[in-house]
Amino acid sequence: MRPGRRSRKARRAARIACVIPVVLVWAGLAVHDAGTVAAAPCRPTSGEQVARDTLSGTEEILSRVFSREVVRLKRDGVRLEADWKQAVFMLGAMRVFEATSRGEYRDAALEWADATGWAPGPRSRHADDQSPIQVYLALVEAGGPGVSDDALEAARASFDAMVADPASGREEWSWCDALFMAPPAMAGLSRVSGASEYAELMDRMWWDTHELLYDPEERLYYRDERAKTSMDGSVPRSFRGNKLMWARGNGWVLAGTAAVLAQMPADLETRPRYERLFVEMAGRVAELQGEGGLWGSSLLDPMDRQPPESSASALFCAALAWGVGDGLLDGDAYLPVVRSAWEGLAAAVDEDGRLGWVQRPARRPGTVLESESWIYGSGAFLMAGAEVLELERSGLLTGGPSTRGEEEED
Repeated sequence: MRPGRRSRKARRAARIACVIPVVLVWAGLAVHDAGTVAAAPCRPTSGEQVARDTLSGTEEILSRVFSREVVRLKRDGVRLEADWKQAVFMLGAMRVFEATSRGEYRDAALEWADATGWAPGPRSRHADDQSPIQVYLALVEAGGPGVSDDALEAARASFDAMVADPASGREEWSWCDALFMAPPAMAGLSRVSGASEYAELMDRMWWDTHELLYDPEERLYYRDERAKTSMDGSVPRSFRGNKLMWARGNGWVLAGTAAVLAQMPADLETRPRYERLFVEMAGRVAELQGEGGLWGSSLLDPMDRQPPESSASALFCAALAWGVGDGLLDGDAYLPVVRSAWEGLAAAVDEDGRLGWVQRPARRPGTVLESESWIYGSGAFLMAGAEVLELERSGLLTGGPSTRGEEEED
């Protein structure tokens, strides 16, 4: 954090100590056909009752989504491993733990970390395989039983190799999703260890990738070079003839920027540049939100011609809510966007806790089905819900109607 700004942990402690009444109820949510998500009006009730109902309602839906995935992992005998899909879910679990102090979320992440040996995935320099380090960092900072003093040794070894033999961002992080997977872990490791070299390397690599993939006119990122220019020299376009701007890819970047800012050592000179990028992208993302509160897979295509995509929408919701809570985004402008997004996301969850409308692992905008549900989408939902819960507890989120390479496929 910048000098003079209270840390996230300090604000969280204050919110837990004194819950300020809020007046928003997630009630009567429904999912309609043709991919349109809507919410029924909230029932009138007293401010004190609404505060309790809102907080308990948010925690309930988070618990439902979390429990479904945990039960599914055990029931289906899914191997716990250090891949990005499971890491995103466990990171979401840790975000909810930080917001609620409910031990089941930490327990699940700790069990997963023990199963992975607290190590990155097998490709030690690959951003996707370094994403688990974010979970390990969160566990170390949370403390408690089961976390050893040398829990981050494998993480440090992975990044030490990169520091000793650095490469450019466009070599290592040639797809925009990578800006969520590895940089927050590098920034966090610098902050926790006091070793500046991880954040310094992250900073150089980040802005090199930025120069490769950012479109300043659109204020959005291409997923990779192939989304900018095809091998035959043609310019790829969406089905509707627009630039190929993938929602989840940009969700990874916006959420990754927020995570880097939250983890970044306070004295990193380029912090203002990350803040400008975050605010710039946030403004563009808000402009593209659909009437149902969610975003489509192809950001520049009209929402009335495509279904919602919940994993990208959850990432956007989480990042925008964090930005409001951290003071980077104006509440009057962005709280309606966050509220509408959370309503749409909540409406996409069924009674069993299944989050629908999640695009399968991909590289481009594509088909999205209500029946599709993936664990990384649930993880992004947990991240969004944790940030919404923080805003509810702070009293910021108030009631009223909503106003409106060989990389993996992420």
